Amino acid sequence: MFNNHSRRQFLQLAGGLLVATSATVSFPRFRTLAADKSKPILRFQFTIEGGGKGSFYLNTATAPIAVQGAFGQEFLYFNAVSNFSFSGLDRNLKKQTAGWKVVPGLKAEFLGGFPPGTPGVLSGVNYPDGCSTGTANACSITVAVLYLGNLAELPQLSTDPSSYYLIGVDLIQPNGQLNRIDATERKVIALPEGVIVD
Repeated sequence: MFNNHSRRQFLQLAGGLLVATSATVSFPRFRTLAADKSKPILRFQFTIEGGGKGSFYLNTATAPIAVQGAFGQEFLYFNAVSNFSFSGLDRNLKKQTAGWKVVPGLKAEFLGGFPPGTPGVLSGVNYPDGCSTGTANACSITVAVLYLGNLAELPQLSTDPSSYYLIGVDLIQPNGQLNRIDATERKVIALPEGVIVD
């Protein structure tokens, strides 16, 4: 899916948006808070071609920052991703913090590899946190996710797991070269209300 040249150009211009976590890593402990202090957390797990695995938690209540990027206004969510773990190829991360990004101007139909009329826009994890701001990109790993939530409600992120379709992972070398790997398995679930991640 990622081997489409036009799609690669779009994703590079968007600054790369991806993140992962390792399924071999033990999950963090949970603790319960009062209902009014709960955070809407989603847990992502995925496997990529070649057997690499990852996981992370997305706090959908993270305050956004709007910036201008190559495709118009983008929304950045610093520190929105926690316990980002990924093992595969030459990378091995455990329980890292990362950012989340949504690019409303990059619709699925422009990414390549999707059937005509596919809804959604590009979003995803950026590691390390703050590595992709507007047109600047210094990320080493990104996780591309097709965001299928109500765009009229942005910058508020959807808490519905079905609003997120994980596409794959970009491993970015210091010279900027991308190694883009499709996801073969993906799962997104919502944590119970009143539970946050330690």
